[in-house]
Amino acid sequence: PHGQGSCRSFWPDRATFIGFAHICQPLPLEADPKLLSWFASVEGQRMVQDGTLVETWRYFEERRVPPATPQARQMVQARAQEAQRRVQIVAEKLAAGYVVSAEDRAFADHYRAQTARLTDLLEVARAARAAQKGAA
Repeated sequence: PHGQGSCRSFWPDRATFIGFAHICQPLPLEADPKLLSWFASVEGQRMVQDGTLVETWRYFEERRVPPATPQARQMVQARAQEAQRRVQIVAEKLAAGYVVSAEDRAFADHYRAQTARLTDLLEVARAARAAQKGAA
């Protein structure tokens, strides 16, 4: 049904074929070479410095493109600040001995775990890029 030509009897172009494949089963972000290249670039270090690593990853999950526009970067930054504030509040409440809701504690634990996972992924992407440049 997705063939090309007037009778739909020819194989589709590679780009069309890949597009249909992504509809059926999207490529995991961890295996996306464009994303990993972007993460390994100077942008990866910028995300770590700005504290937007998790939110940038979520932006990628939603849109499959980097937050390149000023509006997108601002949105990612605002979400990162809100999440970090929420994690900080949970940590302060726990340190002071207050009761923290299960939802807030789960959010903070998940956010920290995701930050650690993405930091590791970033290091792997950087190492792969350095190895690729060294081999060239």
